[in-house]
Amino acid sequence: MKFILEGIKYGFLLALLMLSQKGWCQWSNSAYARYGIGTLLPRGNTQTLGMGSVSSLIPDANSINQINPGSYAFLNNTTFQAGGMGIQSKTSDESGTSELRNGGLHDLAMCFKKRNARWSAVIGLAPVSDAGYNIIQDRAVNDSLNARYRYSGSGGISKFNVGYGRIWRLSWTAASDSIAKKKYTAVLGVGANLSYYFGNIEHFQRVTYSRVNTYGTKLTDQTIVTDVNADLGLNFYLPFHQKKIGSVVATQGGLIGGVVYTPGNQMKSRFNRIQQTTISNNISEVAVDTSLYVSDKKGKITIPSTTTVSIGYLLSNQNQRSFVIGFEMSLQAWSKFDLNNGISSTNPKLNDTKRYSIGIEYTPRTGDKTKNLLDRMTYRMGVRRNNIYANTNGEIIWQEAISAGLSIPILSAKAPGSKFHFGGEFRRSDYLNIGLINDRAFYFFTGLTLTPHFLNQWFIVRKYD
Repeated sequence: MKFILEGIKYGFLLALLMLSQKGWCQWSNSAYARYGIGTLLPRGNTQTLGMGSVSSLIPDANSINQINPGSYAFLNNTTFQAGGMGIQSKTSDESGTSELRNGGLHDLAMCFKKRNARWSAVIGLAPVSDAGYNIIQDRAVNDSLNARYRYSGSGGISKFNVGYGRIWRLSWTAASDSIAKKKYTAVLGVGANLSYYFGNIEHFQRVTYSRVNTYGTKLTDQTIVTDVNADLGLNFYLPFHQKKIGSVVATQGGLIGGVVYTPGNQMKSRFNRIQQTTISNNISEVAVDTSLYVSDKKGKITIPSTTTVSIGYLLSNQNQRSFVIGFEMSLQAWSKFDLNNGISSTNPKLNDTKRYSIGIEYTPRTGDKTKNLLDRMTYRMGVRRNNIYANTNGEIIWQEAISAGLSIPILSAKAPGSKFHFGGEFRRSDYLNIGLINDRAFYFFTGLTLTPHFLNQWFIVRKYD
């Protein structure tokens, strides 16, 4: 009972922190954000983003991976995790260049796990998409009058996860020779997230004129999303190689992998539209008449299913050295996207998305038997290639990115899972030569993982004789 009450207390505090976030900052200034539900944001925590966004592969014992709920039960202890993201981007087209610098909270989660239990429960919050963009086009009406067309957007979609995971272990012994025997233990983790999606996406279209006190127009579309969906995931570790020196395991290697499936969903939405006649001067824009007003129309947004599969190799030795290399592929059929705003149903013919990622992770010493900070740090690197779902002139827009990161343990042998995390990613796509845009962006990720300390044990059930 005490464990449950403690979990409720910390969960309530985390929920208050989440509710205090009135919204994520603007992460995008790309013209492609006007398609679908906006620009899809990098998925995962600071650790996975630092290795090419290989997000479903590693069942980490010290960090919460909300992408794959199958990893939850691999955690050693109750864990708190927070992460932030900063972005500096530059977008260029034939009319000029725009830049964006911003940052904010990106990942917030807490895992509740009773010591030595085979299950874990997780609550967390993460952004899904951002609809920020700003497009300006100037056209001449006649010799003395110019019109400015401005298309802009704001808002996005986030999700709140409640997840559960459980692990199973299977051990067996294989004879290596007439003297020594090799003992292997395979581990399987299975889990699920129940996700509450919420958000507010606004699109604005304005027409103003260069002559003062000339009437213009403004059209505002607002879509409010609230609905529930699920994620299903599994992680596994299958050892198949072991080298022993006497009775000591010198090295051991095995396959690791993960699968995550998010089913498609028709998200409930409410739609508002207002069209106004405006008059502007050099200082302000004032609405003088409303020609159309649509309020609280119920609709649905069809979001396609997502399948992510990863496979890798984990090698460790008697000195607690660890090396991981992995590959991940993710597919989502955005061609099935549909927007029904209660007035009409439109299919904007988006492209199906594909992502291919390769990442490596290396830790010289995974335990706490050394005080050498460089040996206890974890180093990551990765690359990825993916296309976005925006369909412009029939082109498939590909992005390439390279990333790197590291984790720095908080130097206490009594709290080996507490770490600072840092990562960065450089992303680009070049399509200006065919009349589209060039996009350059640098992301900087930071994170913090906290696990129980010997002076502050969490959720310990006291026993008395």
